[in-house]
Amino acid sequence: MHSVTYDTLVPGTGNAAHNFSLAQFDPSLGTLVSASIHSVVSVNYGFTLQNVETIQRNFSVSVGRYDYFSGSTLGTPYSNLLSIDLGSFVLNPNDIVSKAPYTVLYRYVNSDSLTTNIVNFLGTGTVDFYYKPITYTNLTGSNTYYYSASANDTVHFSITYYYCNSITLLSHILDFSAIRQDDQTVALSWSVSNELPGRKYSIQKSLDGYHFSDMETALSDTSGGQSSKYDYDYRIAKDENRILYFRLKVSELNGETSYSVIRSVDMTSMSALSVSLYPNPSDEYINIVFNQGVSKNWMIEIISDDGRMVQRNSFINVTTAHVEFRNRLAAGVYFAKATEQFSHKNYLLKFVVR
Repeated sequence: MHSVTYDTLVPGTGNAAHNFSLAQFDPSLGTLVSASIHSVVSVNYGFTLQNVETIQRNFSVSVGRYDYFSGSTLGTPYSNLLSIDLGSFVLNPNDIVSKAPYTVLYRYVNSDSLTTNIVNFLGTGTVDFYYKPITYTNLTGSNTYYYSASANDTVHFSITYYYCNSITLLSHILDFSAIRQDDQTVALSWSVSNELPGRKYSIQKSLDGYHFSDMETALSDTSGGQSSKYDYDYRIAKDENRILYFRLKVSELNGETSYSVIRSVDMTSMSALSVSLYPNPSDEYINIVFNQGVSKNWMIEIISDDGRMVQRNSFINVTTAHVEFRNRLAAGVYFAKATEQFSHKNYLLKFVVR
């Protein structure tokens, strides 16, 4: 398999949105199999914190980082959320701790790989992307303090096209599909023209789209003449709650080997999508529903589009959090960050205020 990469370097403030274009895949190079998108992120961050209370306080400071990119070629936008601990600081009244901007995140990789619906990547023009990062502060220890911060980031955004020489992919395989039936089964099927006796079809599976292993084989069926149709149900293992990749390896009697196109199936459990938000758009409040079957303790933070934390609420032993806005929010885009207090797992939900 061959590859070609196009990239761009995007400096920003840590919260600046970017629009940019990268080259499409030139079909004259071969047959496009997949497109892999990467953003490699480095973030510098500095802050000044002062305890303005009359008693000693123990502050904990961390930086949240949210990366989001979308485009007409992606179908589903990509997003990722992580937290970087900056430390704990015991401050007496009026004490100040200050850190000049330094690297808190170095070459962190976000990636998205596509093996279906890749026709829009083909051509001699460009594909357009929208990239929106948010860098924000989490601070605990007191509700009254002085805090200022500065941030900047660098994003190395790239798209890599993986392709085969056009002769590799088989013209006699009329259709090869892999379709999720339920949480336990993927239905694989393919139909063949100019069927030949002695041909062997090996179903291959991969966890990354590049390294494949054999699962099952089927010998050619010439009882129906030159056309044949095949079906196979693949049973999902317990540890395969992820995107799986499938292809056919075709072996001829004369020893020649060739491959079909690659198909991907997202076997991520729907139960993983365990947090939802409504109403959206909103005016005075939002409800966040935790579809996890049990009541838990949650911290909800409302974050503006430029990374400022607008308000914070705690909820004890709930499956739904009703968040009233303490002050009238200006119209625009906001994010609700929900943190489960035991596991510290984060969810970031986007909503609009009218």
